[in-house]
Amino acid sequence: MLRHCRFQRLLRAGVIYLDFGFMLGQSTVCGACQGRRFNDDVLGYELGGKHIADVLELPAENALDYLQGPDVKITAAAKIAQRFIDVGLGYVRLG
Repeated sequence: MLRHCRFQRLLRAGVIYLDFGFMLGQSTVCGACQGRRFNDDVLGYELGGKHIADVLELPAENALDYLQGPDVKITAAAKIAQRFIDVGLGYVRLG
């Protein structure tokens, strides 16, 4: 069973999983998006010097600083990152 990445409409973290049924499955990074889960049109936009894929890779602790920074100011997302930190999950990546 072949599952495509988000870029190819069926979302699966930028990785293509191959399940052969008679042996262990295999995974490979999607060649279309190189594992970033977004196409070039989306990655063409930046906010505060980072693409969406870069922001989603940040741990909650680092993301909070970024989301509250002077160039960004996304308060709803900053509140979510703060909740992760409050319960001891500051190491969890946003994406």
